[in-house]
Amino acid sequence: MSVIINSVIVIAIIGGAGFVLYRHLKKSSQGSCPACDYDCPAKQQMKKHQAEKHV
Repeated sequence: MSVIINSVIVIAIIGGAGFVLYRHLKKSSQGSCPACDYDCPAKQQMKKHQAEKHV
């Protein structure tokens, strides 16, 4: 019985981690930063690089 309970717990943990990774990768492929909504230095550098690329 404990093997079944442990298996369910492990599957829930792995499933949850997989779901979080899926959401993160989905947001990052859209070009949005899932970690922050403010204009962080990484976003500023990316905007600067894109502006230089289009000139």
